[in-house]
Amino acid sequence: MADSKVIIDHLRDEAQFSPDETTKAFLLNRADEIEQELELRMVDSQMLIQSAKK
Repeated sequence: MADSKVIIDHLRDEAQFSPDETTKAFLLNRADEIEQELELRMVDSQMLIQSAKK
C-alpha cells in the first residue's frame, strides 16, 4: 500500500507540472483509478475477515 501511495503522489505531481492538458487529465485519472482500486481491495479484505470470523 505504501508503494501505491508513492505512485499516486508521483502521478499527481507529474500532472501538476505537465503543460499538456490531455496528459494532465490522464495522469490525474490514473491516480484516481489506483486509489479507488486500493479502497475496494481494503473493503473486500475487511469483508473476508468478517465472514471468516462468523
